[in-house]
Amino acid sequence: MEDIRGEFAFKLLKVVTEQFAVYEENKIDTNDLSKLEMVVRFRFGVKPRTSIAAFALFELQYDKNIVVTIESGLYMELSGAAWEDMQVKKDKYKLEKEYAQHFAGMALGITRGILHSKTENTYLNQYPIPLIDASLYIPEDIEFDSMSHLN
Repeated sequence: MEDIRGEFAFKLLKVVTEQFAVYEENKIDTNDLSKLEMVVRFRFGVKPRTSIAAFALFELQYDKNIVVTIESGLYMELSGAAWEDMQVKKDKYKLEKEYAQHFAGMALGITRGILHSKTENTYLNQYPIPLIDASLYIPEDIEFDSMSHLN
């Protein structure tokens, strides 16, 4: 795929929360934070010629039990030239890693804000999603054909 920098125009269409749940039965023992774990995953997809989507999934786990889970994301409209450059085959798309990392960072920032809002005035608010370098999760260009691509 040729370099499309400068031609890859996009605009934000909408922000969504795909899922949010707090599992009250799974508490965090603040005296033993060694069992605390944060899980982050990214998912991408397309609705051909309409939009591209990027989602961030975040789970806060304690002793391997999910305490809170949230998945949020964004849909973006792409310019016509960007679609042509992204399409590899009839139903296959390739997103350059720099754009995938940028969109993943945007999705994670949105998820962080939604989590803050939904856990405000609860003990869970002291466990925000940390700043994360998306390049650690997306080290190369990604190919996908539906809303099911997970990293």
